[in-house]
Amino acid sequence: MRQIDRVLQFAGQNNALTKCECIMEDGTDFSFYTKPITTAQLNEAQKPNKKGDEITNLEASVKLFILRALDQNGMRQYALADLPFLLGLQAETLNKIVGAMNTTDEEDVEIAEAGEPLDMKSPKKASKD
Repeated sequence: MRQIDRVLQFAGQNNALTKCECIMEDGTDFSFYTKPITTAQLNEAQKPNKKGDEITNLEASVKLFILRALDQNGMRQYALADLPFLLGLQAETLNKIVGAMNTTDEEDVEIAEAGEPLDMKSPKKASKD
């Protein structure tokens, strides 16, 4: 067996869907599923839309959410064309939806003060105001 075949066989072992709970204050359910993140998804999320542009951490986080949010059948729920709409949401709503991708044990990802980007890898907990 070729080494690449062994790597592919190993990589396919941990490809299960994980449910990300996202319930809004009014009870609306925006829960979704994810699979383990790939380096291809990370690279795609960090690419700017136009050559020469720079991408903010907020845009990269939302793009990563778009690439990873799946339904219960493993099909994508969003397209990259949805990025402008998602970036137009209120910060609290966007934080709740995108942050659900990163949460375990009721941790929330924090969108810092205006002008600071959303860091999906932030170890800080969101404040409960």
